[in-house]
Amino acid sequence: AGPELTGLAGQVFNFDGETRHIEHGVTWYKILSSPRFQWNMAPHLWTTCPEGESMFLGDTGFTFRVPDPTPRDPRKMIPMISKYLRFRVERSDERECLWNSARACLAGGNFIMNFGKKARNILYPGDYSVATSDGAIRIVAYNTNRDCSRRMADSPRNVTAAPRATEKAPIDYLRQGKSLTENPRKCKAWIKERMLEDDLFTFNSDFSTVHIDTPWMQITIQVSQKKVATEDTCVHAIMNIWITNMIPELLEDQFGGVLGEHHHLTYFSYAPKMMSRDLKHEDVEEHIVTGPFETFNGALCKWVGHHCKEI
Repeated sequence: AGPELTGLAGQVFNFDGETRHIEHGVTWYKILSSPRFQWNMAPHLWTTCPEGESMFLGDTGFTFRVPDPTPRDPRKMIPMISKYLRFRVERSDERECLWNSARACLAGGNFIMNFGKKARNILYPGDYSVATSDGAIRIVAYNTNRDCSRRMADSPRNVTAAPRATEKAPIDYLRQGKSLTENPRKCKAWIKERMLEDDLFTFNSDFSTVHIDTPWMQITIQVSQKKVATEDTCVHAIMNIWITNMIPELLEDQFGGVLGEHHHLTYFSYAPKMMSRDLKHEDVEEHIVTGPFETFNGALCKWVGHHCKEI
């Protein structure tokens, strides 16, 4: 068993995946794509877990394509500028940010954000912004606890998102999603404590939440880790992703990718569910890509080192 994808219309895919390019550590899949948006993801293989239960989402990339405000030739088709966001979990214990350091680390130091193809690593909670010609992308990242972690098996019909408001306080993102958490009552008390202590961005934990607030959609990412094996769990880390509130203009696009055939949707998620259909690796071979922001079919690659050469 591996990563699972669910859409509002009920389409469900359970990746019975194997890491095809094992020498490169991961296989990338194009999950959802349109002329203006693309979501790629890569499951991670955790050798600390039993066979058949060792594939978890560990790396994801989002590409937003917006009109160029200063085209060189206005007579031609409006050119697009791409903005890139990447979020990943490191499987190595060699961390740039340490749990006992003076500054809080996201998810205990294993979680890394990049706001651009070659952008610096961001490992700390905070309120970040990426400018675009259509308005800013806001990224609010903080650590939380198990009570305030989002429930994995929400019914999509109950998932709603507040209207976009870039001026709202970071804590409001958590407050507005409180009813979707594992324990809303205890989470309410935890939120109150964070407000009194004014320490949302300095709280340390192995659980992290990221809100990506864009002019076109809202994305929530949750990271959780198991650092110590028990009788019931193995050592691993996992990301869960929810995409909500796509604008009507974007929903009119022609979508591709694993979920692309179901393009009249308002909700996409990556989260464990009570599942239906298994999706074998060969079933999604046409959706293999070569990286977090790439569109080229990686199944057509001849790998030379870490580089893909078109066959």
